Amino acid sequence: MSILRTAGIALVLCACPLLLAGQVRPQFEVAAIKPAAPDLSGDFVLGLNARGAQVHIAWASLLDLVNMAYRVKRYQISGPSWLGADHFTVDAKIPDGLTLRQVPEMLQSMLDVRFGMKSHWDKKELPVYTLTLTRPDPNLTEAAAPDDQLSFPIGNINNGRSIIDFGSGGTFTFGDNMLDARKISLDQFTEWFSNFLDRPVLNQTDLKGYYDFQLKLTARDFQTMWLWAVVNGGANVPPQALGSGDALSLESLPNALKNLGFKLERSKGFIDVLVIDAVQRKPTEN
Repeated sequence: MSILRTAGIALVLCACPLLLAGQVRPQFEVAAIKPAAPDLSGDFVLGLNARGAQVHIAWASLLDLVNMAYRVKRYQISGPSWLGADHFTVDAKIPDGLTLRQVPEMLQSMLDVRFGMKSHWDKKELPVYTLTLTRPDPNLTEAAAPDDQLSFPIGNINNGRSIIDFGSGGTFTFGDNMLDARKISLDQFTEWFSNFLDRPVLNQTDLKGYYDFQLKLTARDFQTMWLWAVVNGGANVPPQALGSGDALSLESLPNALKNLGFKLERSKGFIDVLVIDAVQRKPTEN
């Protein structure tokens, strides 16, 4: 089940918000943090969901909470190896006068107060993959730009498939030996694609639109990419289970990308990294 969970937690594609010196960071009116059930079964919704002023976060690790709070990718977080091990359920209330778009800052406050988190920003050179075009007319179906997208994409597990819902018809689905993208940008695609590979993927296609496309995979490659998702979620997987540990060695993925007009290449790049200097494994009492 941890395999499915990894691909379902919501990530947010924007830069970390910076607070002005002396500005008070917004806080939840109340936040109840409880240990999540050890096992999940059936269909369920993961990540952050909100109705009015009520915020519910299901089965989220500290790694997931930092993702949401600082709007960063997993590879931009440097901290203890156990960040993805324990899972929590959070129920919180947004104070009057504040909005859902301020929830990340409220989560930052919650991490500081309830988990004693201290952090700073740094730059680090990391191995990456770059996604580029092999021809000027890629084999993609252009879709209409979404009317409005969710502030937080929502992950669903349904019949063994991981589905990320961006709102307005935009989805990223990993299931049935296939990766299916609907009405999403290439930035959104590479963000979620990175979860299933051994290093981050950077979009260097210069394509700015929204598209529909599919990547069809062999069953073996599909399972390997699930295992990488487990590793990226903080779980321990025996090295032999991942084979060569190199996405470019997958049998079907390079050809699937080539058929669309894409190419995946190894590279290195300097990336902003959130360094966690101190954090408690368990929150203070509600």
